Amino acid sequence: MADFRIVVRAGIDLNSESIRLIEVGLVCGAQRRDVVLDADNAVAVAEFSSDDARHPVQYQYRAHAYSGPFTQGPQSSFEAPPRTTDAGIIVINPRELYRFTEVRAVSMIDPERFMAAFVDVKVEGDGWSGTETMQLSHSAREGGVRILTANTSSAAIQHRLRYVTSAGAIIEGAWQPTEPGLIIVTNPATAAAPADV
Repeated sequence: MADFRIVVRAGIDLNSESIRLIEVGLVCGAQRRDVVLDADNAVAVAEFSSDDARHPVQYQYRAHAYSGPFTQGPQSSFEAPPRTTDAGIIVINPRELYRFTEVRAVSMIDPERFMAAFVDVKVEGDGWSGTETMQLSHSAREGGVRILTANTSSAAIQHRLRYVTSAGAIIEGAWQPTEPGLIIVTNPATAAAPADV
């Protein structure tokens, strides 16, 4: 039977984050324990014997992110540096390692002139580049992209708009710098030459 226990719990709601799981490694003297936190198990217990009861516990964790059409980023996991504690409860907050940059779009295009609009979002920084496209229509007027990056990284965002006219032609805009937040997609200011479909 264990002589003492360390409770490890997530300090965020993993159901509302893009974090799939958190791996936590704990070392006390010569003993090592590993626990996993996820949306279904936000609390775990690591048990140690009394041989090393007087040693502080060193712990380190890595948060693994979901990746998919609505969450993009250059990294699939984020690792915290080792830490030492004498506490019996360890709270893990991976939000100290990463941040979300969110770009959303809402369509206000004329349904008689345009069938759909596409919003291409490009993110570049720290040797990484990724592009995600939101497709907006009259039945799906809103979309969003979340970019997950390390707190220490920088990222530049651009977007461009592409329209599908009621006749099936494509009107393509130029790339332009973008800030995180909302893009309101209205009718194109000029009827540029249609691009090849």
